[in-house]
Amino acid sequence: MSNDLMPYLRAVAEALGEPWRAATPRCVGEDAALIGPDGGWISVTVSSNGSTERLVLEVWLDSELSPHQPTGMVRPSATVARTRPADAVGKDLARRLIPNVVELIDAAKDLAHRRACDAADLSNLLAAIGAGFGTTPAAGANTVSVGAYGQPLFATAQVLQPVWRDPQRRVRFSIDATVENALALAALIGERAATDHPAPAAPDTTR
Repeated sequence: MSNDLMPYLRAVAEALGEPWRAATPRCVGEDAALIGPDGGWISVTVSSNGSTERLVLEVWLDSELSPHQPTGMVRPSATVARTRPADAVGKDLARRLIPNVVELIDAAKDLAHRRACDAADLSNLLAAIGAGFGTTPAAGANTVSVGAYGQPLFATAQVLQPVWRDPQRRVRFSIDATVENALALAALIGERAATDHPAPAAPDTTR
């Protein structure tokens, strides 16, 4: 890292405005960094080509948001001439790069929030099924069971979508039972299915 890079980046950060600030390298391979809003930062690397130096700026998400980068959304990047005045570089980045940075961070935060809500819904559903079973699901599980194989009744319930949405909410039950229990279950399921989906009315043949 050149000796004057940090003062240069501090001037760039000043042009960007709050909350941006210059920082020493955060990971191996970069020369410095620009720290921005919560969850986002810009890696700064000096690239030399003969007598010409350019700054390569690449956006990263922190370790908490990185797993939630939406599929197909590319991390923004830019390259600027090292000889350009810091104030001009800052204004250029504010116009061309920072809006994309904010968009990426907001999208990752939104996806993280929706996934957290999904996980809470899944946990609540399994807890409710477990209560019906008379048992408690393990933490983080998507399956709950009652009984044991070989007993008169052994049942498991599995949520099919780890990250789910309303139209996809499905639970798969697997049941091993004695003949007597199987017949009782069949009657119960048939009664419930008939309630949810009553048979269509017979056509009127008197006309």
